[in-house]
Amino acid sequence: MYAKDTPLNRDGFGLQGTNTQLRQSNGCPDQSSRSVKQTNHPNEFENSELPVAARFMHPGEISNKTNVLCGPLLNYRSMQGNTWEGSILIVTRSERKSPTETPILTLDRLDSGDVDEGLCSTALPHLRTKGRLLYSDLGHSFWRFDIRLTMESFTTMWQYTVDNVYFLNRTSGLAHSFAVPSRDESMRIMFYSCNGWCDGAENREWNHLSLWKDVLRQHSHRAFHVMGPLLDWTKTENLQERLRYSKEPFASALSQIPSLNMWDDHDIIDGFGSYAKETMECSVFRMIGALAHKFYMIFQHHLPPSKSHHDGQEESTTIPLPELQYVLGSKLGPYIKAPSHNIVTRLGARIAFLGIDARTERTREQTNYRDTYDAVFARVHADLAVAKGSGRPMKHLVILLGIPIAYPPLTWVEGAIEGSLGRMFQRVSRTFGVGENSINHFDDAIELLDDLNDHYTSKAHQQERCYLVQQIQAVCAAHSVRATILSGDVHLAAVGRFFTKQRGATLPVEEDFRFMNNIISSAIVNQPPPPVVANVITQSDKSRNLDTYTEEILFKLFRANPSDCRKDPEGTSVAMPRRNYTVITENSPNNAGRNEGIDKISFGQFFARRGHRPLHFGEANAGPQHHAASDQHGKGNDGSLDICIHVEADHQSHRGQTVAYGFSIPALQYTGPVIAEPTWPESSTDIIE
Repeated sequence: MYAKDTPLNRDGFGLQGTNTQLRQSNGCPDQSSRSVKQTNHPNEFENSELPVAARFMHPGEISNKTNVLCGPLLNYRSMQGNTWEGSILIVTRSERKSPTETPILTLDRLDSGDVDEGLCSTALPHLRTKGRLLYSDLGHSFWRFDIRLTMESFTTMWQYTVDNVYFLNRTSGLAHSFAVPSRDESMRIMFYSCNGWCDGAENREWNHLSLWKDVLRQHSHRAFHVMGPLLDWTKTENLQERLRYSKEPFASALSQIPSLNMWDDHDIIDGFGSYAKETMECSVFRMIGALAHKFYMIFQHHLPPSKSHHDGQEESTTIPLPELQYVLGSKLGPYIKAPSHNIVTRLGARIAFLGIDARTERTREQTNYRDTYDAVFARVHADLAVAKGSGRPMKHLVILLGIPIAYPPLTWVEGAIEGSLGRMFQRVSRTFGVGENSINHFDDAIELLDDLNDHYTSKAHQQERCYLVQQIQAVCAAHSVRATILSGDVHLAAVGRFFTKQRGATLPVEEDFRFMNNIISSAIVNQPPPPVVANVITQSDKSRNLDTYTEEILFKLFRANPSDCRKDPEGTSVAMPRRNYTVITENSPNNAGRNEGIDKISFGQFFARRGHRPLHFGEANAGPQHHAASDQHGKGNDGSLDICIHVEADHQSHRGQTVAYGFSIPALQYTGPVIAEPTWPESSTDIIE
């Protein structure tokens, strides 16, 4: 009754409190076309003195109340054995200086009941847990609820409500639900980045949250178990814009799909860490970094701030809530006085996850300390070895990097800006006021330079980039695991890849431990660049040698115009400047398999140059006609990953319709010798102030 006036409900998918459709699989009846009835638990309001309707009154109608300003925000944290661990965060504001009541989370497991009716019944007594106060300031309180669930032999649905609080948005006060995969299955992943606001908001040129409607449509058809975002949480410019994160449909996604977060410069200010040293060391920049890190840890990791967050100049290594999934940097960052928080965990039965914090330790000359790389990859090797020893080896390693690593270098642009041409433009701009928007007011450099310096492919980071890729290759060879890298930042979609250079007989991709894709999916909300940027990327995309054995290039996945709509920019075959997000699903060996013919390589693909053309059958016919872009996505059983990049068809449409581009990534079957780990480049130094 509360959702009928919302635009989301008119678009044909459910909000919390409405009938949300989710697929039950792996031993449970298939209810993909049936609804899961979500009802409030009978005891939901047992501790409340107010009637149910009071929970949805206007804030001014209730006195001495605790209002929820943001949340619930659902996070996935780790898997320990067959235990799924997560957390939920809410932000409340009370008229009193300190909260008078502790919020309580009520959690129920929903099992399939009457299949004919398509209903779910409560199978277990409801679980109740008190919130933990992480931080409180100026009447705002940040509450964390810890969740530990036993994974079953089938997918389970869980429903939760939060008591002792009042939701300003009445639809947010209803029950929320999320899916936990079977202990024998890998998680279904949704990846997005660059969720910030952009120009064109005021005149409605860009319908900002439209792609989130498509995300929830996909989720209602077949549930996502985790979404790995580069969120751009703190980049919004004022409080009013930040409150939009509590608006639909983004709020529904955050409460239904567990998040696994990693930050980047857009969570602070563009290019943070890559400006000149004197700029980064000034007190204003240090305080900006400290405050951004404080709220990044609270909102995206559900961790309390350390002492250093209360004073940008104070150093502290105190970590109040150490957790097993974190690999902490041994030294504080040069400009953010906190250790990096890298994540190593599992995404279900056969997918491992590595998230590298490439921002906390960043300077113009380095991305991460050598000690951090040593600790992170030692942990990855150890966890993969334990999994193999248990008889349940990992088949895929998903790596989250904020910035693309398999991407055409724009060193010629970098050189032009830093050279005489750039200096002449700066003088003209200062003298005549020409191109003022192209000059960075922080250090008087050309605006584009901080972005170029930030990239792994910049001149300053080339050696460290090679070292990182070779470290990943060593992991793949040692454990026969396929690495796939997820990146954002550049506001367009592309797929870069590394592979072994051809010498004589072609090495099958299934046996090539150097073959890894860098899926670049950006942005889901930010405005994409003009078509000229895609053209520059395409012209710069030549076959390149990373080292003696490794070649790299972008994959031809796209067609120039993915729809009949001419309002959006056209892309190229390797770069698509439209808003997008990506879905990743394992073709589980437990599946029955799908009915499909032999994928055929098209005429254009056959005559494409090496690297651009398909390197294995999973890339044949890649694009909208591939099975990974159809309803057969993730229904194979060969252990590969189906990749589907959803590209926005029309940015002015409120429905958020997308065009799907699909391909597959095979599992690795490497039985050769283990390769030596790379040596740290001599020119890379750890800069500590």
